[in-house]
Amino acid sequence: MAQLIVENGPQQGTAHSLQRDHPCHLGKGTDCELRIDEPGIADRHVVVKALRDEGFGVKALDGPVSINGKPVKAARLHDGDVVEIGGTRLRYAGSAAATAADRRRVLGGFELGEVLGSGGMGTVYRAEQKSLNREVALKILSKELTKDPVFVARFVAEARAAARLHHPNVVQVFDVGHDGDTYYYSMELMHEGSLEERIKKDGPLSVEDALRSLEDAARGLAYAESLRIVHCDIKPDNLMIDRHGNVKIVDLGLALTDQEDQSKVLGTPHFMSPEQALGKPLDTRSDLYSLGCTFYRLLTGKTPFRRPTVKEILRAHVKEAPEPLTKLVPEVSSDIAAIADRLLQKDPAERYQAADDLITDIESVLRPPARRGMLIAGIAVAVLVASGALIWGLTRPEGETVTEIIKERDPRVAGLLEEIKEKDAEIARLRAVTATTAASFVDRAAALERVAAEHEGTAAGDAARAAAAELRTAHERELAAAAKRAEALQAAEAALRGKVQQALERGDFRAADLLLARPDLPAELATEESLQATIVELRAALRDAAQQRLAGLRDDGARALEARDPAGLEQVIRAFENALNPDSGWPTAALDDPSRWQTLADDTRAQLASLREDMVAEERNAAWGSYVDAMLGTDRGALDRAAAFDLAGAAA
Repeated sequence: MAQLIVENGPQQGTAHSLQRDHPCHLGKGTDCELRIDEPGIADRHVVVKALRDEGFGVKALDGPVSINGKPVKAARLHDGDVVEIGGTRLRYAGSAAATAADRRRVLGGFELGEVLGSGGMGTVYRAEQKSLNREVALKILSKELTKDPVFVARFVAEARAAARLHHPNVVQVFDVGHDGDTYYYSMELMHEGSLEERIKKDGPLSVEDALRSLEDAARGLAYAESLRIVHCDIKPDNLMIDRHGNVKIVDLGLALTDQEDQSKVLGTPHFMSPEQALGKPLDTRSDLYSLGCTFYRLLTGKTPFRRPTVKEILRAHVKEAPEPLTKLVPEVSSDIAAIADRLLQKDPAERYQAADDLITDIESVLRPPARRGMLIAGIAVAVLVASGALIWGLTRPEGETVTEIIKERDPRVAGLLEEIKEKDAEIARLRAVTATTAASFVDRAAALERVAAEHEGTAAGDAARAAAAELRTAHERELAAAAKRAEALQAAEAALRGKVQQALERGDFRAADLLLARPDLPAELATEESLQATIVELRAALRDAAQQRLAGLRDDGARALEARDPAGLEQVIRAFENALNPDSGWPTAALDDPSRWQTLADDTRAQLASLREDMVAEERNAAWGSYVDAMLGTDRGALDRAAAFDLAGAAA
């Protein structure tokens, strides 16, 4: 049964079943089947009712309504559509929303569990990957999206690219696949849900928790910036919390690069930057503005601009200033308010220009210079004490080492030195990780192994060695997967090549063209460059075979004309007509210049007509010759017979 599911606000989670014989009115009125009590909502704002054929549609009655962020007057609803009325968001779940895979609770190698969330792209489930006994989040794409083969091909390619992104503050994508026409991808399971869920459950975050969440998200955006990726939809819903309290960005690998077409970018109105609202080109500064809106909500529990319509919300992003943070949350310091104000500047040039600049300011608040100064002072004291011990050590009794002297004189110095050693190792490890983020598994592993060797006996060194081992293992898995993929690609190319060659050999050029236009290939291989190159090569072979066949017809026509064979010419003309017929003939791709061959066919037809006229004339002339011979011939012609008084013979 079709339903409307409320996704936010006081009625979040409420599901209203839709009846075909009874329209569902939404609005502020008490007679509405689904009440929305918000400013700017009419008594009967919109209606959802059954369509004549099947399914349901939405129609605005006395106020604006949007579907998937686009304002509409009336529209058909598709499974997974998000309907926005004022500040309330509802998801339409059609009667076909539960796929066969959902009903059997198994999809590919994953056993589905509870629903974790849903949106315009599809539904996210808690699932177990049976082969690895691993718990994951599995996102199943909406059926409406999988109807578009171009979207599916791009989605598969981007999901595979996303699986190669690794960062502590980015949710890891593991795999992408499909079961029939149901597409999905698996990713790291974030046990504590999203920041949005936390706000709805526990209210606004403390200032320190909000700052730490902001710092984690900024580190993820710094990584995105290094790859020239623009997320375009940073919001609390897309910032997930793992079991250790770390915040990670979800769907980073499925976002746009700053060089891609951004003309169709959609975001969430409450968190869109001014340039995004105006449809201008986007870069990382747009994501930083959205992060500022997110920070505002984390601290206040509210979005910066609360308006009754999407249009008014976007106008506010472009022209208005939000209510000051310090007024809503008095415990927010001036330093923190300054960070938020800079993030929320209308002009991108006045915001933070890079996520690293934001991280620096956050660190100055969370870890102020005074504390760092104390550590430096402690190290300086340690150095002085160690220096004194070293000088004394030059005249020490035999058998005592400088380390023993330091420990004996002041054990605190030894502790500080150990701490410095650990800190140095940790800094080296972090530098290795940061410097090799975009490098291969092997290069990253080698960098971490060098750190482990140079900082033997430290926790950071041990961590670097363990991380290097994991990277080596991941590299081996990647090589195995690449080999398997190459084998599958080779088999797919061979199968396609064999089918097309068979069609060409029997002269069925239309079948060959259909095979190349809609090749029966696994979706995950469809965008491979080598496979696309094979298709281009086979199309060239199709054109060559067709040209040879047409050239053969031209030669057959010349021979038939020379032999004065009308039947042969008719056969050639029929073959030309079949090849050039746009409805049942050869594909256009097989004809390099259809007009040229059409001209040749017309010429052959004219030659046939001329040949027939000549042959008719020849037959007529031969008949008249026979008649003249019969009348005037010297061998007993009619006149001779008459002259000999053989009147009966002359008459005959």
